[in-house]
Amino acid sequence: MNGSLEINRTGIAIKKIVKELYNCNLDGYHEHYLERRLSYFFQKHGISKHNMIRDLIINEPQVTKEIQKELQICYTRLFREPSFFRKIGTLSKAICQKKGSLRIWHVGCSNGAEVYSLAILLKEQELLKHTSIYATDINDKALLQAGKGLLNIKDIKEATQDYSIAGGNSHLLDYFTISGESALCKSSILNQIKFAKHELGKDHLFHEFDIIICRNMLIYYQNFHQIKLIQAMKNSLSKDGYIGLSSCESLEGIANENLKTIDSGDNIYQLIS
Repeated sequence: MNGSLEINRTGIAIKKIVKELYNCNLDGYHEHYLERRLSYFFQKHGISKHNMIRDLIINEPQVTKEIQKELQICYTRLFREPSFFRKIGTLSKAICQKKGSLRIWHVGCSNGAEVYSLAILLKEQELLKHTSIYATDINDKALLQAGKGLLNIKDIKEATQDYSIAGGNSHLLDYFTISGESALCKSSILNQIKFAKHELGKDHLFHEFDIIICRNMLIYYQNFHQIKLIQAMKNSLSKDGYIGLSSCESLEGIANENLKTIDSGDNIYQLIS
């Protein structure tokens, strides 16, 4: 039997079992993504026969939690796609000049690198003190790391050029305390960010955000779940607010009613009131 097909069938069975036994809904994940992560999961845990997973899930409930964690990819880096940050910085300045304050929600913040990036740019523009930044994720481990502000010194050095392209006008290392190979984000940045566990599309909504950033998350979900997530973000925006995605995501054909494309290259959209 074709390996991919077998894993796909296994994925369908897993979705059904975990929903019935543990009220855990994996339906929203894109089938191809689920196949890849399950294949990795089987390899990591030495599962040679795919029908073994059914017995494991039934007899060992923690396996379901392990599968959920396997689906939560936590990868990001400082100033990833720097042109996006430059444009969000420009939008932030315009909004703050008009309203006198700014509210930003970073959905799926992972280890915090991108939300630190934004906060650094806002500080350099003297906007951070007028800004409320909320950063959320569903992964406990990633949130814990994000809240500590801890990165590797290598990550800082590798981001120096992207920081400059994004509009940075100082020295990136100035925003971190260096100790050996570790880099700790300074409290002047970290204390301006509120971190919290939150599952978009399921948990309660926040409201009246001027900008919502959700990057490299929609790509893991099927169309019907993408629509649900985008609707949740739209309902959390203030009048004329903005949604920013990654370069590999687009709202074309999904839940884009009342959203105007501001930048098609960096996928920035504005709510039309």
